[in-house]
Amino acid sequence: MNFDLLKWVDPSSFGYVFLALILNAAVAILWHKKIYKRLDLKVYAAIQRIHLAETPRLGGLIIISALSLYTYLHAEPQVANIFKLCLWSMLPLVIVALKEDLFQDVRPALRLAALMGSGAIFVTYFSGPYPNFDGTFLDVFFKHPIALFLFYPIALSALANGSNLTDGVNGLCGMIFLSVLGSLLFLSYQLSDNTIMMVILMIMMLIASFLCFNYPKGLIFLGDLGAYVLAFLTGIIAIMFFGRHVNLSPWFAVLILIYPMTEVAFSITRRLYRNQPVFAPDIKHIHIKIFYFLRRIPEMKRVANPTVTPLLAILWMYPLIVTPWAFKKPLLILPFILIFLIIYGALYRAIPAPKNKNNVT
Repeated sequence: MNFDLLKWVDPSSFGYVFLALILNAAVAILWHKKIYKRLDLKVYAAIQRIHLAETPRLGGLIIISALSLYTYLHAEPQVANIFKLCLWSMLPLVIVALKEDLFQDVRPALRLAALMGSGAIFVTYFSGPYPNFDGTFLDVFFKHPIALFLFYPIALSALANGSNLTDGVNGLCGMIFLSVLGSLLFLSYQLSDNTIMMVILMIMMLIASFLCFNYPKGLIFLGDLGAYVLAFLTGIIAIMFFGRHVNLSPWFAVLILIYPMTEVAFSITRRLYRNQPVFAPDIKHIHIKIFYFLRRIPEMKRVANPTVTPLLAILWMYPLIVTPWAFKKPLLILPFILIFLIIYGALYRAIPAPKNKNNVT
């Protein structure tokens, strides 16, 4: 079967991708001259901030705006139904995250509540099918309907937080989800799931329009909204896809989403081990450690941020690398998960971390 890209791309979608491209350019150009001063916005002062200039965090707003217009104006019925479910489910997180991106005054607990609320809305209105856990130790757990309202909102919220941790390094969050979606695209192609392919390709094109201005210059960032939206869109599509193809192991989804899930799980574990608040931001994430390590090298100081993403390619490209192998030999899925955790742990341990931001100039 020949791969004909135009077969799975709605021609009308290109107009909305072009719109997103123009909006990204407009925000990147006009932010300092018009928007930032007129709205009297605060300087972004989070401890994990590593970009020097005051950068707009509106990439997510542009993605969801273009996607909403496409969904309600031109999308094919099956594609539109999937996107409508995603968009309505994400309404609580969109409101809360946008407020945080603009004014930076939303408490972490409220952000978590919004994420859980969005996950609960999705579970309420998605009638299934859900991924098949038969034959696993989770089988008994998922036989109870209440499990859906516990597991999936928590899983989606965890994925969203893992995604948000990687925004701030030029290109990293976008590349992670291009890789994840690329892996899902490969699987959907192999299983001839044309609807999911159209959904995935639309999201990938919107991410690409954002990356044109996010990497390498970092002229615009996703913000909390963008990181959450990409995570929820990808997570919901993964749930739908593995529910539609019950012959695939649900552990395959874990393998594909392994990087952002590992990032959030490792961060929580690290903070609990050190008796630190779980929601407290820090500079001990692997990508931030690499950034500060590079900043110590005089020749790398000015390009430290955009250099982090290619240096971490082994992590964010991992799903793309192993998915074809795991598809042919499912017994490799769990070993591949273990290998990723070993690689992540080895890299994390090998990179020294600054004690605080003040000891790096």
